[in-house]
Amino acid sequence: MTQLKSILIILGLVFMSTESYSKDDAIQFFKEHPKVKSYLENKPHAKYWVKYDEIELGEICGFAGCQWRKLVAMTVTSKSANAPSDTFFAIVEGPVPVAKDAEPTIRFVDLTDMPPSKWSKPL
Repeated sequence: MTQLKSILIILGLVFMSTESYSKDDAIQFFKEHPKVKSYLENKPHAKYWVKYDEIELGEICGFAGCQWRKLVAMTVTSKSANAPSDTFFAIVEGPVPVAKDAEPTIRFVDLTDMPPSKWSKPL
């Protein structure tokens, strides 16, 4: 029984040491990006609401391996009356399986409306 406990502890330590992040940390990586920190510097929580959302975009695989992808959105709204919101989007990607020495990448993106006439297939 003690051997089994020792093996489980060792396996736990091995797995903990090989993963420095997970794909569930996409919002946290977004929050830590210098552009996001800089933007929020002058937006105190007493005067602004900040909301984060994420959408899983699935994994993509190629010759070099697989990547997970998430679209992360940050919406900032002033608490004053009739205030507009600003929303920022980024694609956050990381390797599958998660590698200790590989940090996720963050790419800010702009979402635009596409008129129905440009859709290649009807929805």
